[in-house]
Amino acid sequence: MSAAEAWDRLKRETARRIEKRLPTWKKDIPWSGARSWTYLTNVESAAIASGMDERSKKATIDRADALLEHKFTYFSFCDEPFGDEIDWHRDYKNKKRAPLIFCKDIDYQDFKVAGDFKYIWELNRHQHLIVLARAYAISQDVRYKNEVERQLAGWIRANPFKRGINWTSPLELGIRLISWSWVWSLIEGFEQELVNEWLRTIFQHCLYISRNFSKYSSANNHLIGEAAGLFVASHTWSFEGYTGKWLESSRRILEEEIVKQTYPDGVNKEQAVCYQQFVMDFFLLSALLARKKGMDFSKAYWNTLEKMMEFIASLMDFGGNVPNIGDADSGRAVVLSERSDFNNYRSLLATGAVIFQRGDFKRKAGQIDEKTLWLLGNGAKAEFEALYSGDLVPAAKFVQGGYFFLSAKTETPEEIKLLFDCGPLGYLSIAAHGHADALQFVLNVGGREFLIDPGTFVYQYPPEWRAYFRGTAAHNTIRVDGMDQSVIGGYYMWLKKAKSDLISFQDDKEKTVVEGVHDGYRRLKDPVLHRRKILLEKKKRRIIVTDHIECRKNHYVEQYFHFHPKCELKRLTATEYRISNHGQNILMRIDERLDGELFYGSISPILGWNSKEFDVKEKTATLVNRAEIKETSSFQTEIVIG
Repeated sequence: MSAAEAWDRLKRETARRIEKRLPTWKKDIPWSGARSWTYLTNVESAAIASGMDERSKKATIDRADALLEHKFTYFSFCDEPFGDEIDWHRDYKNKKRAPLIFCKDIDYQDFKVAGDFKYIWELNRHQHLIVLARAYAISQDVRYKNEVERQLAGWIRANPFKRGINWTSPLELGIRLISWSWVWSLIEGFEQELVNEWLRTIFQHCLYISRNFSKYSSANNHLIGEAAGLFVASHTWSFEGYTGKWLESSRRILEEEIVKQTYPDGVNKEQAVCYQQFVMDFFLLSALLARKKGMDFSKAYWNTLEKMMEFIASLMDFGGNVPNIGDADSGRAVVLSERSDFNNYRSLLATGAVIFQRGDFKRKAGQIDEKTLWLLGNGAKAEFEALYSGDLVPAAKFVQGGYFFLSAKTETPEEIKLLFDCGPLGYLSIAAHGHADALQFVLNVGGREFLIDPGTFVYQYPPEWRAYFRGTAAHNTIRVDGMDQSVIGGYYMWLKKAKSDLISFQDDKEKTVVEGVHDGYRRLKDPVLHRRKILLEKKKRRIIVTDHIECRKNHYVEQYFHFHPKCELKRLTATEYRISNHGQNILMRIDERLDGELFYGSISPILGWNSKEFDVKEKTATLVNRAEIKETSSFQTEIVIG
């Protein structure tokens, strides 16, 4: 922690003690009285709703009907009943309730105090209210409108200004404001008494965010979401004497942070793919609203957003799969589709195809989706369909972000797509959402996932699962002496961080070769250097992975390979494995000097798990190859496709 950050924290603690004793806002809310709208007028939303395909309509109505019964689906919940009265402070999974005290006095990361705060916050983002509002726009069934009114009124009563866990995080306030702005635009005719109380709490949200922006090591995706929430709110509701300042400050932050937090090649610096789509939606929502209001963002802003979409397009394989690199909490900035096949990465590309007139984005997206129509209007469908879906040649390297692709027969059923990770651990001093995954690779064939990044699962509890999924053993790389490449300092903090460097990258028609090195194990008493070289022979459809371990004394080396849950493994010999996934096959030969062992859903040790969604895990196969070495050694793994 820098001296400046330490001083800022001291000032904030002093301010907290003073703020706790101050009376809450009792003045009249300075609302201008004019009703505004965000992305769509009522006429436009009605047109989109009426023109929506029947499958999307049904998915929205079905989810809204479940919400009428207070049945919620998020994380591990599927139509979980929350009872007649929703308790907005309750972790329904762990049956714990956060205290209704001054928000900055709540240690929400203490499980004994609040349970799992993620389960409370996800409900309080009020993204489910957008579902009810869209259902109302589709059907004009007053039940959905009435339920929105009941829940809003209940929430306002249960969450006085600055009291309770739902005021602790400015990011959560920002997301809630975005949700409310959509509800405000989609439904008219709320009871005036509710409107008055709602406007008061909206003003309080904006005021709180404007005075509590994330700073220093916390100024990551949180700062972006906070600024986006304030920006959207300031365009939706006009508060005299405040809105102009809020618009100016939030816009400035968004313009600055899209450049600060994104490498020139389009990779988000948090080194977490889920967070890339998360912040892209914040940037997109803000920019589309500004453009519609005649206050467009800069060319540099739009260019960076387009670069971010190019990276997503390159990550995506023939089947639409995107690797689960870094932390992932299933977070979304806005929810505008309930279809089971909705893919936000494809949705972003569909939206980008229309905005940037990119036929290659259209090809990756496949089709226009409901979210894109809500954002851009019905006219986007004709624009999308008019685009020529040209050949897509994904970028082979993203040097600043540290990702390198070894590919063959791209965008065909014979596609080979290998992603090599040789980038930084994460963003800022704590690298909060990075994983100890230096020199790992993932492999997809023909749109089927074979070697995967197993994901995140949880953020805090149980702590041993948090440590595993972000640790080196949960990635397709080498672990030395049973230690992670980087040293964990907390649930969202790394102390000593492995530094990866690219040695070389060559790509031609015959082959692609990449080589990288990291220094994470130089901290050992006998320093160790791990260097990995991967060769793809395109015509032979063969991959050679060479791991070089440079040391002087004895060390215990483990090589990990994590397979997708749909993969079927068959051990042919002591060193050969046949792996199949829905008609696609690979043959893996490990080095004869390594002893291999398969794990499947193991608890002790924790191995053989995959987590595609937050707090949801499933059993899968993990191959661990081990060796005791006495000096510098190299190990070779061969993978033959087909």
